[in-house]
Amino acid sequence: MSLFTKVAEGWWATHYRYVISLAITGSAIIGLTVGWLVRRQSFWKWWDKYNAFIISPLLIAVGLLVGTLSEVAVVQELRVALVIAGVLAVTVDPLIKGKAHRQAARDVFHHMLGFNLPLPIRNRLLDIVTKTTLYRENTVMRVALSESGNLLVFDVEMEFEVVNPTLYTAPFQPRFEFETGEHPTLRSVTCFRDPDYGKGATLEHKKSEPSVIGYWGREIDLASDERRRFKVEYTMEYPLVLGFYIQHFQYPTIGLALTVKHPASLVVTATPAQSQSDGEWRYTALFMPGDYMQIKWERRAT
Repeated sequence: MSLFTKVAEGWWATHYRYVISLAITGSAIIGLTVGWLVRRQSFWKWWDKYNAFIISPLLIAVGLLVGTLSEVAVVQELRVALVIAGVLAVTVDPLIKGKAHRQAARDVFHHMLGFNLPLPIRNRLLDIVTKTTLYRENTVMRVALSESGNLLVFDVEMEFEVVNPTLYTAPFQPRFEFETGEHPTLRSVTCFRDPDYGKGATLEHKKSEPSVIGYWGREIDLASDERRRFKVEYTMEYPLVLGFYIQHFQYPTIGLALTVKHPASLVVTATPAQSQSDGEWRYTALFMPGDYMQIKWERRAT
């Protein structure tokens, strides 16, 4: 019997109760954590990120335990193999996976398009693909325009549906931001199936940008494949002489139905849509963050 084996057996005989207690406690913590993650439907996201830190200690613990059971050469070789596998799982494996992911990300657009794009463009496209976890559908925007002296008042009602297409729970925070020069007034914020949401909603100044005023709502967890519908009502004021309004998009938005009612003294147009008629525009295209839609107006010739 080798010196190492004698020391290991002596240590195990003295400390095995503590080891078993620690294993039971660790298993309970891991079980509770996994149960919570499964309930939130984010287990696989967590597992992809931290599985090496779970598997590695288990392999090492099993290897050390097996090594104390027998002096047979095969058992001792199995002990060494399990310990080495545990060490590699927490050191080398994550590095290899990370490198493979980065390499695949660099090559995927070449295989898709048949040619290479500059690195900044590839990184931007990859960022969009990997970070787009929510999108909007069935957006309806109703705008009523009215004149007030030299100002044009926008009375806006917008409804939209937020979709979580991922395999895990994703948080969504309704955000509506305006410039102080737009003189916004928030009338209401509604989250369907949550009657208390949006009660007492008010606009506040953004600390990092004093010229921005907005509403930043309470985060809502959207389960995998869940859809949640929201509605916001607000007013804005623009100088009549300005002649245009720009609607920006914070989330990928598929489909937008725009209706604008206006005084007969104005001619109102908007960004051309796939289908449109007087005061009505139906967009079926995709709006990505950074895209925008315009509403323009001018005095009707007399």
